[in-house]
Amino acid sequence: MVRSWSRPKASTRTGSFKLRGALAKLATLDEHARGVVAGSAGNHAQALAYAARARGIPCTVHMPAAAAISKPAAVHAFGAHIEQGGESVDECVARARTDGDERGWEFVHPFDDLDIVRGQAGVGLELLDDVPDLAHVIVPVGGGGLASDVALAIKLARPEVRITGVPAAACAAYPASLREHRPIPVSATPTIADGIAIKRPGDLALGLLKRYLDDLVTVEDDDIAQAMVLPLERRKLLAEGAGATSTAALITGAVAPASRGVTVAHRRCERDRTRRRPRRQEPTNGPDGHRAVARAPRRPARRRPGGAAQ
Repeated sequence: MVRSWSRPKASTRTGSFKLRGALAKLATLDEHARGVVAGSAGNHAQALAYAARARGIPCTVHMPAAAAISKPAAVHAFGAHIEQGGESVDECVARARTDGDERGWEFVHPFDDLDIVRGQAGVGLELLDDVPDLAHVIVPVGGGGLASDVALAIKLARPEVRITGVPAAACAAYPASLREHRPIPVSATPTIADGIAIKRPGDLALGLLKRYLDDLVTVEDDDIAQAMVLPLERRKLLAEGAGATSTAALITGAVAPASRGVTVAHRRCERDRTRRRPRRQEPTNGPDGHRAVARAPRRPARRRPGGAAQ
């Protein structure tokens, strides 16, 4: 029997796996660190803002002008300063690097950093613990951070497990880069998978994927959109475009699940935001450990004049 599982990563404080890397990176900084700066479309920005607040140091994030409205809002809520402008994540990363040099702050790359890799490799280790008969893992690919982290952790322990990477066809730098054995920038068109719209692979990530990735396929935006709808209908989870490419590869047949054992499609999900809900909520782990369950704050009791609270 062929079994395919989807593994959302929305139950962390910032809604993605990126928090692991950000916390790992900040743990390496000494007590004299003046601040941190990064370029990101949103998930790395939120993770670094949260980690910096926990550490008690200032954080500035450079984000594209077209970043989804919810992401700068979330970054701001975690106390970071936002510099919004530029057309791509790559441009924001370059601006952040310059900003860090000028201020004397620590620049934190969203994926091409060894400490980030070490922190996020825990995703792969969890898969090995949770799925004893793991046979195939399908992972979204942008800059290559998540895919290389997962591949490194899994292949070192279980080299027989197959790893497939899935970038969006609208911005797929890895096919040519893996073929030529060097980072090759590509031009990008607007894509629903904005979180992985990276024009140039990271040097570190490219080296790891050259060694550990088994296959790479691309998916179109229409298929990604269909894959975003599926978890919303079935589990009331809203997958962002960047995290739905792995599911898109499965449902279109671009990637076949393993004939034996479990195939896992890793995706990034958010809670269903189509319903009105109170602004202040704390996410908690659901019964299965993979979903964020929102708890609304308790409303104060209302009293009628001369009557009991209701």
